[in-house]
Order: sequence, then structure tokens, then C-alpha cells
Amino acid sequence: PTIEATGGRIVVGAEVVEILTAGNRVTGVRMADGRDIFCSLVISDVGIPNTAGRLLPEGTPGRRPLLEAAKAAGPSVGHCCLHIGLEKTAEELKLPMANLWVYPGPDHDANLRHFEADPSAPLPLVFVSFPSAKDPDFERRHPGRATIEVTTFAPYERFSRCQDQPAGRRDEAYVEMKKDLSSRLLQTLYYHVPQVKGEVAFHDLSTPLTTRWFCNYEHGEVYGLNHGPARFRQRALKPKTEIKGLWLTGQDACTAGIAGALLGGVLSASAILGRNLLKTIS
Repeated sequence: PTIEATGGRIVVGAEVVEILTAGNRVTGVRMADGRDIFCSLVISDVGIPNTAGRLLPEGTPGRRPLLEAAKAAGPSVGHCCLHIGLEKTAEELKLPMANLWVYPGPDHDANLRHFEADPSAPLPLVFVSFPSAKDPDFERRHPGRATIEVTTFAPYERFSRCQDQPAGRRDEAYVEMKKDLSSRLLQTLYYHVPQVKGEVAFHDLSTPLTTRWFCNYEHGEVYGLNHGPARFRQRALKPKTEIKGLWLTGQDACTAGIAGALLGGVLSASAILGRNLLKTIS
């Protein structure tokens, strides 16, 4: 409503295939259906690898620093998420509203190294969330139902050999890997939330290939660019680019995660408008 009330439009299923430029200045965007929309300002929230690697034409001045920064930072880790449906309400199942963070031990770096080297090693992190328990309107919209999400890290390399196989028709090894991970995640859930055992009506596991398909992240990364020390040495990772009229926003313009993406939006808007919006929203 706010966007439309100020003259903006929200469109879905409208794929941009190119950012149009003239020299080092943005002139608009080209849609998948061939239409060109001309403008002097483009704000990209699709991540720097997609912005510079897929949308900006080769040879665009200012493109190379973005590509070099993305390469130096590298992609963040992939993930698998078990989406669970239950045929009772969150209240009936006494589901918590808080998230659960489950670790096999306090040495997080070692936990991750062991899992990267051996898929059968303990899962380095299991994150359990209860979306329906947090949503006060869920029961009205979906009476008698509840949902749970159980997430863990998953290196993209373990799934990459199947990336060219059609979704829903991937080979048996991929299916078995999903079954094994689903079973391990369910076991973790039942240990920490035992009241849901026997109540799961549906579950399906997303993998890094799922993220790759729906989010256009080449390596199925969950958080865009990796947020290690190298990331924060890259001067190009900020809202303003060397290309006039092209601005970056979201987590690649700030830092990873929901809070990073939100703050990336605030920083981008502040830079474009020329005023500190952190003061406005604080």
C-alpha cells in the first residue's frame, strides 16, 4: 500500500534479464519478454554475483570491481531445510515460539570441519523454528494445522553433480541423500520436541539445488556472499557503485541474514536520499 500510494508498482513474475547502460550510467532494465523500461536509477537486491555477473553487460565500466569483490568474498554455505506439516495446532502441540539452536559441541569450527570432511559426522548446526506458533493469524487461515522448519548446513558440492537433472526427477543417489538427511533432522526434532513424534503429516526437504533454482544463487548459498573477514575488506561491497544510477541493497550491500538484509535496505535508502534514515527509524 505504501509503495502504491506514492506512485510505485509491485509486479511479480516479471524477470529482468539485463541492466541497460550507456557508458558508465544506468539507463533502464530489459525484461525477459523483450520490453525495455527506461529509468535513471536501478536498485538491485539480487546479490552482487547476479547483478554484475548476469545483468550488467560485459565491458560496463565499474563492473569488474564488483566481480572481483564477489570472487574475493566467495559464496556463503548452502543449506537443507526440512519443511514439516502437522494436522494439529501449535497450541495443541505446545510448540514453542522461540527458535532452537542445536550444536553437537562448543567448538563450532571443528564441528563444521568434521561435517565438511565426513557427511556422516554429527550435524554442525540444526536450527528449528516454528512459523505457525509465531503467527497470530495462522490458525484463522489454516485451522487445525501447524508448521515446523528444521535447517542445517549442506555443502553445495555434495549436490552439484545433480544440478543439471530436472527437479523432481533426480537420480536415486540424490533421493537417498535427501531421505538420510530428512531422517537425521527428524530425529533431532523428536529429541528436542518429543510431543510432535507421530504427529508429522508431511515433510519435504529442500537442498542447495532448491535454493539455486528459486533464488538464482549459483552455488545454492543461503546468505549470498560469505561473511568471513575477506568480505569486509572489499571496498566495492556497499550500496553505491561506480556505475552512475546503479545501487546495491540487501545483504550483499551490508552483511548476511535477515537483519543484514534489512539494514542493507536502510543504508541504501539513506545513501540515495542523502539523509541518515537510521535516525528516522530509531
